[in-house]
Amino acid sequence: MTTVYNLKDIASPMNPISSTASISFSLKGKKANSFSLPPFLFYAFKAKRLARLGIRDESKFNKSRRLEINKAIYDDIREIAKSVHRDALEKNIDMANYISASIQGRILFQILGETEENFEALNREAAVPINASNSKKNVTIPDFLFKRVEDLFCGEKPAKLQVHSIVADIKKVMTEQGGIDKNGKLVGDAANSSWSRKLHNKLFYELIEMSNINEIHSSPSIFEVKMERESRIETRVRNGKISTSS
Repeated sequence: MTTVYNLKDIASPMNPISSTASISFSLKGKKANSFSLPPFLFYAFKAKRLARLGIRDESKFNKSRRLEINKAIYDDIREIAKSVHRDALEKNIDMANYISASIQGRILFQILGETEENFEALNREAAVPINASNSKKNVTIPDFLFKRVEDLFCGEKPAKLQVHSIVADIKKVMTEQGGIDKNGKLVGDAANSSWSRKLHNKLFYELIEMSNINEIHSSPSIFEVKMERESRIETRVRNGKISTSS
């Protein structure tokens, strides 16, 4: 039986999905490229599309139609990546170190059904480090995501307090469900993603919950859609090198 996941499953700190996904794309006249993104963003983008199409369980849907829909989803995500490159070139902005974060930010705009103004997604700020002291964990948050949390909780201090709370909740769940050993090290499937990524997943989930997108109230809702795991886009670090799962 195929294992399927909804967004709540993927937001769980015990989920087996890797920290990072990688999707290739090509720009006209240039060699093939790729960008990284949290798998949650990919699945949220996909869940929104499937909810709109009325597909509750991807694994039970017609295979040829499923392949067609998946291709369209990948094509749309690749087009977002290309649009970021085009906009950066048009604005003469050096995005070398921030291109993936900017693509992620633009994908999030689309998931949340928001209109991007003044090239907001072209982010050139470093990730925000936070020491969740109560949980004794250091985490980092992409600047585009932390700014949203700041807006949601009305300031940097309450945003960081929310981060502390979420990290504490994650640690509690991991301890209760055997995702941490006696030395505080991640073990089993839970070790496939970092503390920071587990935090990001929870924050992305909360942002969707608090959004006004139609797919929250559709049937099925974006949260009810069940999806197959896309292991082929997951990346892992092996001997210091990033590799894509086959």
